[in-house]
Amino acid sequence: MFSKTLFFLAGATQVAAEYASCCQALKNELPAQVFTTNETGYIELNTQRWSNTSILAPSCVFEPQSAEDVSKGVQTLAAGSCPFSIKSGGHNPIPGANNIDGGVSIVLGALNEIELDEETLVVHLGPGARWGQVYEKFSGEGNSTDPALLVPGGLCGGTGIGGVSTGGGESYLLSSHGWVVDNVVNYQVVLASGEIVDANQESNPDLFRALKGATNNFGIVTRVDVQAIDQPQIWGGAILAPYMPDTAYATLDALTNFTEIANTEPSNGAQVIVTYTATGQAIIALSIANVENVANATGLKPFTDIQPQIANTVGSRTLSSIVTELDTNQADGFRDTSATITFKNDPETLYAVHNASDQVYLKYNKTVDYLDFVLFYVPTSKIDGTHAALRGGNVLGLEDEEDDLMVAFITPRWLDEAQDAAMYQMAEEWVAATKAVTVEKGTDHPFLYQNFATPNQKPICGYGEENVNFLQAVSKKYDPEGVFQTLVPGGFKVSKAC
Repeated sequence: MFSKTLFFLAGATQVAAEYASCCQALKNELPAQVFTTNETGYIELNTQRWSNTSILAPSCVFEPQSAEDVSKGVQTLAAGSCPFSIKSGGHNPIPGANNIDGGVSIVLGALNEIELDEETLVVHLGPGARWGQVYEKFSGEGNSTDPALLVPGGLCGGTGIGGVSTGGGESYLLSSHGWVVDNVVNYQVVLASGEIVDANQESNPDLFRALKGATNNFGIVTRVDVQAIDQPQIWGGAILAPYMPDTAYATLDALTNFTEIANTEPSNGAQVIVTYTATGQAIIALSIANVENVANATGLKPFTDIQPQIANTVGSRTLSSIVTELDTNQADGFRDTSATITFKNDPETLYAVHNASDQVYLKYNKTVDYLDFVLFYVPTSKIDGTHAALRGGNVLGLEDEEDDLMVAFITPRWLDEAQDAAMYQMAEEWVAATKAVTVEKGTDHPFLYQNFATPNQKPICGYGEENVNFLQAVSKKYDPEGVFQTLVPGGFKVSKAC
């Protein structure tokens, strides 16, 4: 870590001078919240990220303490045409997604509110809070004095509220309650003008819908209000199995069946993780749940029947304990990247995608000194998209989906910065190889879950032409000068969607 930090500081020194006026302007407005490269706090704030690939060299870091501070900061940066990045939890590993070389890094970690409206069971969340903190607070365990609730959120405890609640949000509740964005009842947003607005079904409903899938294109979200569920425990956990032909085939078959059955058994949730470790071993992690706390419900039994098993932690548990366990698959401190595809739920396609993934891994495992290749499958059933209309819709393009889908993505990790280029190439090759399979099978689907897309993919284009046109119109209405299209290079821009 120390050698990487020193290298990073050297880069920061080279680019800092060009944007010194931007940082100085911010300091004049909010002196206690801006940290330049030679000040205490800069390194800590800039390196608090899941992946080392996202540690870049901003000229300064701006840590606002309130929405009003964000407003002042955005107005100052826009006036000076200063490039900036926006970090919620900092879990996206793509360089530039939540950080920036040269410009200003806005770190929202101090906006970490987690408060419950006990009358409505709406949870008010600051974008800098982490989902694991939310689950723990409402787990009913430990020293918590809050009621035990189920809060729709991400399946990785270290992810921030902001990215998951605006990018889509996969969870165990996909079939029963939709994407995480479908459970948001209000966003507080700082626009490019500095105006602080609420976006919900009654106030700014077009912005409300646009934020549910289009992330940082319209402003900075400073609070997310999510509808919680009075369901303190769920039946779930993880099953670990050795990766070998019998367990692999059984897992893929169970996945295909589960995805179809979820339409009639929507309280079930599942995610399958196959990890090819740098030690040469491979493990299958079956992460399953029933959100109504029903043991071994239809659709889940094929997973629990898989043998042999290395470990089995499934039972009546809190979401907090399950996600804490899942986080062991996503350790921080590595260099990481990601890539994703989506295809129709079809067993032959799933087998072929898996085989293509194996081949890409085997090619690069021979040349990369340390490589953990992590492959995820997330069943995405037709019923998942039907929940969007309840709260004003979203822009993911799945509301009228006629097919059950499978979302696949990879998050390979390595250690040596010198191998970054090779690993980014590997991610592109994985996309090409697996897409070739789905196109050949006639099962390819345009949807891409943007929180795991490569920089070269175009997930917003996959939302469909109607949604793209809508998003571009919303962008022009709320950000007529294009501040979030031109000064915020991170993320996928609606102005360059296709």
